[in-house]
Amino acid sequence: MIQKRAEWVIIVVPGIVLAAYILTRIFTVSFTHDETQTCLTYAPFPLTDIVTNRNYDPNNHIFHTLMVKLFSAVFGIHQWSVRLPNFIGFILFYSFGVSLLKKNITNPWSLLAAIILLCFNPYLLDFFGLARGYGLSCGFMVCSIYYASEYVQAKRLVHLILSLTAGILAAYTQFTLLNFFAALIMFFGIYMFLQKLYSLKLWGSIVVSIILLGTLVYSPIKALIVHNTVPHWGENDFIKDTVFSLARCLNYNQPVLFIDNAIFLSGILVTAFAGSLAVVFMYRKNYRQQFYQFLLLTAMLLCGSIFILFVQNKLLGNSYLISRTALFLFPLFILFVITAVAYLFEIQKSRYPVFLVLLGALALTHFIRNANLKATFEWYYNANDRDIITYLEKKHNEGEITITLNTHWHFHPTIYFYKESLHLDWLILVNYHKEVRADNSALYYYTYSSEASFINSCYSPVEQYGNKERVLYKCHE
Repeated sequence: MIQKRAEWVIIVVPGIVLAAYILTRIFTVSFTHDETQTCLTYAPFPLTDIVTNRNYDPNNHIFHTLMVKLFSAVFGIHQWSVRLPNFIGFILFYSFGVSLLKKNITNPWSLLAAIILLCFNPYLLDFFGLARGYGLSCGFMVCSIYYASEYVQAKRLVHLILSLTAGILAAYTQFTLLNFFAALIMFFGIYMFLQKLYSLKLWGSIVVSIILLGTLVYSPIKALIVHNTVPHWGENDFIKDTVFSLARCLNYNQPVLFIDNAIFLSGILVTAFAGSLAVVFMYRKNYRQQFYQFLLLTAMLLCGSIFILFVQNKLLGNSYLISRTALFLFPLFILFVITAVAYLFEIQKSRYPVFLVLLGALALTHFIRNANLKATFEWYYNANDRDIITYLEKKHNEGEITITLNTHWHFHPTIYFYKESLHLDWLILVNYHKEVRADNSALYYYTYSSEASFINSCYSPVEQYGNKERVLYKCHE
């Protein structure tokens, strides 16, 4: 009874803490540059234009856009309402992620450490409170992995179908997870072949899922290819583009595990990956054990996703993923490493894997140091955009009936979102542009301090933000 109560506390309390943290950020973190496109450009499109990607933009995360459209229709366009779909993504991620960990970790402290490692990274948590598709897609992905593990355990058709369905939704939400879906299909195919599972229903479910996802993504991906808008990132180097960039984001430009160098951290991640693979091969004689089969599942999903990335790069010339587009690799990596560590200690008959608890403590320290209610890592420059609106609202109430505002292009989409969603008819926003406007056509100008020399003849600073990096200027009177 005491054991069950302790387990309940270990599972529920972190979930409540993270849910409260994300919900608070939904309201307090300023809207960001890319969110505006989702909410005011893509979501208002007719359904057919969304699902066919009429504007051939890779930033249209289709299923997420459909969810934003639904929530906007029900609740109206507000900062909180358009971010709710990704909070649902967090609920999926946490509930199914913890359920996965509980399958093979019985020691309470080890379970708590594993939950922290999987769920408490501040960069990952950023995306559960934004109107972008990354968090929701990770939620569907973890849901898919859970039902895949259930299939391995019970061999029930319903679990296979649920895993494939969640995998389809993950890929349809964010196209980079097509790599995950391909790895999932590879796992099921190899697993069922080795287990001599030749049922027409099983293989038919896999074929139907491939056809269904192919039908869903054919038109939008074709639009990207035809209009040459497939993103091209980085230096065509997996380690530099994917591993280094993701490590830099995961450490939030702050030391994680007390390491302040993305290259060094990447080395540790690669070492952990290699060590986990070593466990897979060292104990392959236990392949009939369900614990080992789950280890194989996590290994194949991570390695398969990376393998597909290499295939796309070498055969199709696609760029390797960078930073947030590679976000889904993080939970895959953590699940694989945690499972390998837990399995190793299970084989060694150790009930107290201190190593796992130590990693969890360091990860919690990293979260505490970087948790904030103001900004996101990717769009840090938008941290004070809501403050600009608050300042201008105050000036409007003090008697400035009509206010004209010019902005740097980084800030324009967010300011435009607030103007539209808050119905600020008194605010006249200068059209989007990328060049510096050194004239006095607007009453206020919000830009970087680095551009001050271009506009000093017309404007004087009135408010400064972000260690004086961003400045609100007012026209000389």
